[in-house]
Amino acid sequence: MRNFSQYPDLPIVGIYRSITPTLLLRDLDLIKEVTVKSFDHFQDNDLKIDKEIDPIGGRHPFFLKGEEWRIVRAHLTPAFTNTKLKWVYPHLEDTSQGLMKFIESQSDALNGEGCEAKELCMRYTLNNVASCVFGIDGQCFEDDNSEFKQIANKYLSPDGWSAVKLFLMNVFPFLTRFMSVKLTAKSVEEKITNIVSQTLRYRERNNIVRNDFLHVLMQLKKTCKDFTDVDVIAHAAGFIADGYETSSIVMSFVLYELANNPDVQSKLRQEIDKNFAKNSNTLPYNALQKMTYLDAVVNGRYK
Repeated sequence: MRNFSQYPDLPIVGIYRSITPTLLLRDLDLIKEVTVKSFDHFQDNDLKIDKEIDPIGGRHPFFLKGEEWRIVRAHLTPAFTNTKLKWVYPHLEDTSQGLMKFIESQSDALNGEGCEAKELCMRYTLNNVASCVFGIDGQCFEDDNSEFKQIANKYLSPDGWSAVKLFLMNVFPFLTRFMSVKLTAKSVEEKITNIVSQTLRYRERNNIVRNDFLHVLMQLKKTCKDFTDVDVIAHAAGFIADGYETSSIVMSFVLYELANNPDVQSKLRQEIDKNFAKNSNTLPYNALQKMTYLDAVVNGRYK
């Protein structure tokens, strides 16, 4: 993601006229103002997913409105504190080790031919979601078409008629008063429900506490009477949309920029090697947070 404010010839906002005028924010500080500091003034959108028709998709914060959206946001925000992120960091490290082994097993990655970065990043981010949210091994490095990958792809790809209705509701927002759409296919809904239910039963039977987001959601269910089993399943599923395709796109573009800027790649490698050397060939969470040049590279501020 680039900081558009560094380009003086671009407006910080843009008005795009279709059937309904749309305001597109292009300045990161303004986006932060809307989504973080003043979020209570921006609680609605034009899309509507009926929770009765689609209990998983309809509970995603993106489709909630008004007071219900505010409450859910307040419930989920504590899951992303520094402490909670430290909890899941070891799972990310395990997935990173799996990524390294996978690259080493690919002949094209080592003989100069190269490999498809987007596909590589998607395997990595999906395994992260499987481990950090669902508490399972997604098998995305071992199996080109693992069951979890199939579930994720179907979850992100509504069937034909649902996609048409979603498009029409985007173009003609008033249609949300007359129609709804089910984004989550019944088969996907059942598989995600089975994964979460089986994982929770296994943990309860064996008295297992695993520091991941599923544990956070279960703790929230215990402390909030309005947070049900369906909410646990829905918000776990939401991480597939929020942490799979989106993160892999960012990662693949970062890799592309590094390939095009070998001087930046060399400087970043020096920072990474230095931090590994200082921490006995490991990269603790606190050390990662202090890597200023890595942060600049990811956020497009390295020049």
